[in-house]
Amino acid sequence: MNEVPVIDLRGTPREIGRSHGEALRDRIASALGIYSIALARSEAELREAGASIAARIRSFSPDLAEEIEGIAEGARVEPHRIHVLNARSELMAGASDGCTALFAPRAGVLGQNWDWLALLEPLVVVVRIERRDGVRLATLTEPGMVGKIGCNAAGIGVCLNFVYAPGPLDGVPVHVVLRDLLHQSDLSAARKRVDAAGTGRAANVLVGSASDGGFDVTWLGNRRVWTSISDAPFSHTNHVGDDRSTGGPFWENSLARLARAHELERGVESFDDLIGFLADRADAEHPICRAYAPLDLVPGVEVGTVATVAMELGEGRLHVRRGPDPAAPLQRIETRTTG
Repeated sequence: MNEVPVIDLRGTPREIGRSHGEALRDRIASALGIYSIALARSEAELREAGASIAARIRSFSPDLAEEIEGIAEGARVEPHRIHVLNARSELMAGASDGCTALFAPRAGVLGQNWDWLALLEPLVVVVRIERRDGVRLATLTEPGMVGKIGCNAAGIGVCLNFVYAPGPLDGVPVHVVLRDLLHQSDLSAARKRVDAAGTGRAANVLVGSASDGGFDVTWLGNRRVWTSISDAPFSHTNHVGDDRSTGGPFWENSLARLARAHELERGVESFDDLIGFLADRADAEHPICRAYAPLDLVPGVEVGTVATVAMELGEGRLHVRRGPDPAAPLQRIETRTTG
């Protein structure tokens, strides 16, 4: 079985970060190599960006600022490189993926396919964290990044889709916001943290709760679009409403996937239904589960479903499948154990 490594981290924020950096040092180096090419910035520009990012993160979450510093220590790299890595989505404005996410409140399930660079499939990990305040969480992420897609033991889960926006993209990095949301014990607290994060990013975050619905928030630079979710299933892809600009060059693809998602979402009444939804390839041109294929905009680069993530929120349980094969087995990861 092609399992994703699960790294258990405990202690203070600094200790959690240092353990992360030490355990994933080689993978972090590989991720930094990939994104140094994608970001195409000079060392001076990266240092300047890193300083600005560090200040924003520390203002929003001192704990996560400490954790990022710890990652840099453990990985033996300069801190600005890890700050830049955690803000790569904002710095790569205009880069998109093909993620499809779904939350079914009545079934208590949340999940998505994360479509991105095939180069990253061998690097992805799950970090399972136990903080000293009792918070327990598991998140599929890229090495060196504090969070992405995941859930916590309190029944809160998060998913991520990218969109296009004109900017400015100078807010708290969305991956830091995602991780912070997994520190929250209920939907009300999560909403307050979204407010505290402000604007300044181009992303959609879908938040589900095991007990009281959820919400979807899209940031389009300095604008925010909010949807409350109470009972009916909710799907999201990589655009907002009928605004073509938010889908960029992938508008048609995002529109087609969302149409298919709307067809399927009514039938998602269980965890197995969610897995079927995420495995769908009925639309061969614009599948929900996408095999790797060349990215026309960037010669030599392939994109597709790097990982499938499905959550049973009531159980605080994460399921992960690496790669684009919808028939491959899922790996179960608990947040309520300390193993």
